[in-house]
Amino acid sequence: MTLPTGLFSKLAILACSVVVGLVVWFAVTGDALSRIDRVELSVGDGQSLTVSLSHQKRFPGKWVDHGWHSENVGSGATIHPIIFDMGDYPAALFAVRIEGDQSNWPIHSIRLVGTFGEDKTLQGHNLVEAFVPSSDSTRLNVIDGIATVSTSGSIAQIHSTKLFRFSNPLVNYVLPVLAALGAYIFFSRLPLAALPAIRLSNKTQALQAGHSLELDGLRGIAAASVVADHTWGFFSGSGLVGVWIFFALSGYLLSIPFAKEPSRVFNGRKLGQFYLRRISRIVPMYYCLLFVLYVASGQVYLAIPHFLFLQGNNHLWTIVQEMVFYLALPFVLAIMALLHRFSAMLSLVFLAAVTGVLLLNPDIVPLNLKHDNFLSPPYFGWFLVGVIASYTLHGQASKRFVFLYRPRIAALVGWFALLVMALMFLFGSVEISQQWFGSEKSLAKQWNFLFAVGAAYLVLAAVVSKNTIFGWVLRWLPFRSFGVVGYSAYLIHPLLLAVVIEVFRNYHQNLPSGLVLFLIVLTVTWIISVITFSFIEYPFLRRKPATRADS
Repeated sequence: MTLPTGLFSKLAILACSVVVGLVVWFAVTGDALSRIDRVELSVGDGQSLTVSLSHQKRFPGKWVDHGWHSENVGSGATIHPIIFDMGDYPAALFAVRIEGDQSNWPIHSIRLVGTFGEDKTLQGHNLVEAFVPSSDSTRLNVIDGIATVSTSGSIAQIHSTKLFRFSNPLVNYVLPVLAALGAYIFFSRLPLAALPAIRLSNKTQALQAGHSLELDGLRGIAAASVVADHTWGFFSGSGLVGVWIFFALSGYLLSIPFAKEPSRVFNGRKLGQFYLRRISRIVPMYYCLLFVLYVASGQVYLAIPHFLFLQGNNHLWTIVQEMVFYLALPFVLAIMALLHRFSAMLSLVFLAAVTGVLLLNPDIVPLNLKHDNFLSPPYFGWFLVGVIASYTLHGQASKRFVFLYRPRIAALVGWFALLVMALMFLFGSVEISQQWFGSEKSLAKQWNFLFAVGAAYLVLAAVVSKNTIFGWVLRWLPFRSFGVVGYSAYLIHPLLLAVVIEVFRNYHQNLPSGLVLFLIVLTVTWIISVITFSFIEYPFLRRKPATRADS
């Protein structure tokens, strides 16, 4: 059943509006309602002492260089509040230091004056629950209903253990609802249905644009697995499975024209178009990311080798691998075209033999690609398995055979593909590798040649088994919509993950659970990727779709 473009757009608008409301709620509770204007301490019982206060700069565990603000209380002085200006700082943790001739000091109360919310007063047990001693020599107890700090030396120090939130129902609840409503009205007036990323998520329009719904879905699953790898501990390591699927998909899609017309590789004009499309596909979004990561941050010494595809740090290593494969592929296809003149089957056997050698021994290629602080060989074999799938489905040597038996084996291939995909992601997990096999590395890395074959099988099954359970799973809207923007999502999700982590640590101290963090980052990544795909990628792709529909 095809979801109407208008309905999908409304659902997307609703989802974005809810996200805006949640972001505003998060900002309100984490920032506005955590801002402390000043702290008032009532300390001592007529003793001569010095009270100091320092606040922590958002990031837990790091004290800022604001120094200690101190106030002296003279001997015999009447207890009165000592006021410290907190500078309207959000999400503040702070420490209290007391120095004097005695070893015990009562803290009658700590009053927190909020900027946007009701004040809080901590006394007795509430105060002890909110603060802990900063050293082993300091004790914090309740004596006669009064929080008392004691020390074996001359200085006692305690610090808060949680971020304080102030109450203000109007700010806490009404503002997020108004923001969500405003966002819905705003987005409704925008032509979101015309955005390429939204339009291509519609089945009918995707097919009209030449997309394969199943391959879009497979790409979406691969991209989501990479996000899960970086956010959800259980799936740590499984992102490499997604990378192998990406490689197999690239090999499959790139070689389709050459599988159908082997002599095409000797046509200079068509080969030039091939490289132009590849550059248009990879470079614009990649260069935009490099500008943000390295140029804007002043790390030009890292930007230049990345711009030249000589180095790929972190997740960008796959882009260098992809570009090197683009350069090597025509040579492999040229040899196959020459062999094809004698026998189509001979060319396919040659490709299988070369792929097998490169899978089992990738170091045989006399080339090393820089990845962070180490070198790795080109993973040509992991791309070539996709080329084999392409020649199997579209080449003259096997096309008739596949066409003849496809209706009979489609259901079996589809069910088996579901099993293969589940096992690949399961065994790709480092946690599973440790528990079941006693290995510290993902099996997707140790048995990468088997995972490469599995990735190629998933690509082949996505094309052969369109009308099976496997095809239905791949055509599921969330998978397809994420697959359409899969390249952008892969590139930008680490940057967005860093932002999400920083926000949580700044304002809420603790990160959410793996599943919650995964869903948050996945949603934010999809929203931003819709924008980057529509305005950066698509203008260079609209003449030739990124994923072609293949029967």
